Amino acid sequence: MKNRSNLVFLIIAPVITLILLGCHKLLPVRSVAIIADSKGEAHLYADNHSGGNSEAIWLDEKTHAWQCRLRTGTDFPFCGMSTLPTGSHIQGLDLSKMDKIRLHIGYSGPAKKIRFYIRNYDPEITGSDELDAGKFMFVQLNTSDLADEITLNLSEFSVADWWIDRYDVPRSRARPNFNNVVNIGIDFASPFPYGDHIIAVRKIHFLGEWITAEHWYLSIIALWITAFIIFASVRWYQFYGHALKNSRRIAELASYNEQLQTKKEEYKYLSKIDALTGALNRFGFTQAVENVLDKRQPGEPVSLILFSIDHFKRVKDNMGLNETDAFLQKVASLIADNSRTNHVISRWEGEEFILLCPDTVGSSGYILADQIRKSMVAAAFSHRGASSITISAGVAEIDPNESFASAFKKIDDALFKARSLGGNCIIMG
Repeated sequence: MKNRSNLVFLIIAPVITLILLGCHKLLPVRSVAIIADSKGEAHLYADNHSGGNSEAIWLDEKTHAWQCRLRTGTDFPFCGMSTLPTGSHIQGLDLSKMDKIRLHIGYSGPAKKIRFYIRNYDPEITGSDELDAGKFMFVQLNTSDLADEITLNLSEFSVADWWIDRYDVPRSRARPNFNNVVNIGIDFASPFPYGDHIIAVRKIHFLGEWITAEHWYLSIIALWITAFIIFASVRWYQFYGHALKNSRRIAELASYNEQLQTKKEEYKYLSKIDALTGALNRFGFTQAVENVLDKRQPGEPVSLILFSIDHFKRVKDNMGLNETDAFLQKVASLIADNSRTNHVISRWEGEEFILLCPDTVGSSGYILADQIRKSMVAAAFSHRGASSITISAGVAEIDPNESFASAFKKIDDALFKARSLGGNCIIMG
């Protein structure tokens, strides 16, 4: 299910990205109208006010339709129209966020080009507050293009060389800028197109994006990075949660496994122990013998002693079950108390106990068995109808490379002989 969700996401993500990229064109546009239809104030100027012969006259001031009569009579004849967006030639409009101008200018006359200009005032450059001190930036418009509305990029504007020379502006500050636009206008540049020109300025709109394409694309990238971080964080949190849960589960399983191991060892131990006497049972003793014989060094003596309580059937019949169990426990304790710490005692079956004696030769095993027999007599265990209970034993030393089964047969035969002699004796096998 998760793989399917990831596949769907991989398919949808590029589609969403393409949609977001396309949505930039649908965003609202920032707009500043300098002249729109009949709105906006403007004034005309010409060289006839300074001794020239050119003049500019309004044909319809409301629609910004005017006539320029450009005549000879001065070295630099001029006539044009300009507007102060804020009414001040010092404090203008900040149009630095704009990147385009939409113009709708009607033209009739002999000129092939007209000049559209913008002045941006910066007192740190000119050090003057004269009306024409603003940086003069312009673009030449082909009159053949003016039949329809046109759009200019502000990057198309150039700073006039004469203005740079006039104020000795350094190259680093001679680039166009639009952070304090104080004057916008239309006139003619050299070579001067003498004659009559009719111009109607219907629209001057500055346009800019609220969010530039570059910032929009960066925002999309930032959005996906944020989404990825959130997704990665959620996945990490889920992974951490699963890991923590698994860690707890592993800890629980480890604890449970440890308990099982403890129980296993406990059951393993109990499987080797005679429940009544606490001595090894036959299974446990067999393993102990095999372990001793496997580790036996050349020349190392090992002896076996097989004990049996004399006339046990009669003893058991007279004692009863509970008393018999207690008696067997005492016999096991008596044998253990008379043995060395490295000796291994086992309840072989019923009334029989077997003792494994490492580092013990047969004669020493015989002495030990007889000592235990005497201790049994001294303990004066009794039952109804008899003064004391005795014990017999068969003793044998396990020969080198001899198996336990072979050695056991020797002590079993010896014990049988001891019983045949009436009990309370030790026989070497």
